[in-house]
Amino acid sequence: MKTKLKWMVALVAVCSVAQLQAQESNVPDPATGIYTRHTGSQGKEVSYRKLGHSRYEIMDTSAFYIYKREVLISGTKGSLCTKTEYSFSVSNTAPIRLLTIEGLKAAFPGNTSFHYLLDSHFSSDKELVQYDAYQKIYKVKYLFNQSTK
Repeated sequence: MKTKLKWMVALVAVCSVAQLQAQESNVPDPATGIYTRHTGSQGKEVSYRKLGHSRYEIMDTSAFYIYKREVLISGTKGSLCTKTEYSFSVSNTAPIRLLTIEGLKAAFPGNTSFHYLLDSHFSSDKELVQYDAYQKIYKVKYLFNQSTK
């Protein structure tokens, strides 16, 4: 019974991917390499990068790119569930890395001010995706901008 449930979940995931692919552009923008797709009944446009079979949704592009993607993982008692994984890149063509404090320091080795701001404002990697709705900016982006002034 559990095996049938796993296969049903996997089949639903495959069908969902097929539906998304039907709504997306199969050709990236020649200038940026970015793909777009329309979602929902209102046709909201979502931009993303492809890397192999993975699709990274672009969350923010100022200073450096922040991406998110849903990853299928094994849950408790053999169940399948999704986990949101955040990544970044220094440009639209640069390699995509996991969004971590150490990864950001490695990507911007000469920006010591940014390194110190990361250490003083974030105690874990999970905090890097904090978004200030009032200022409409990710906290990590705000700190990066402050470090380059």
